[in-house]
Amino acid sequence: MADFNAQITVAGVTYDLPKITTAQYLEYCDVREPIAAETHQLYTRKDFYAMADQLVSLYGGKFTREELLGDEGLTPGEVIVHFSMIETVLMNQVNDSITVMKENFTPGT
Repeated sequence: MADFNAQITVAGVTYDLPKITTAQYLEYCDVREPIAAETHQLYTRKDFYAMADQLVSLYGGKFTREELLGDEGLTPGEVIVHFSMIETVLMNQVNDSITVMKENFTPGT
């Protein structure tokens, strides 16, 4: 399986998603879970700002919410996709870990 590199481009600068720590993932879950639990299909302003703020945090504060949402930042759809993409990044990490475990497993002979 190929590595999945998450990148985001804000104001013409491309940033790689750094390693997500457990603490950061738990903060992400704090934002994702209430949004996912809501029954409406449209995001509220509060939801959208929370997603944007979480992206700023996950990318290490290398850009601000204002830059992310500004004219040279992401479109609304891109914000939503990049926020949702965090789960894909983490699932790829799980898959990679399983592959390494399988490679290191030596069955008894």
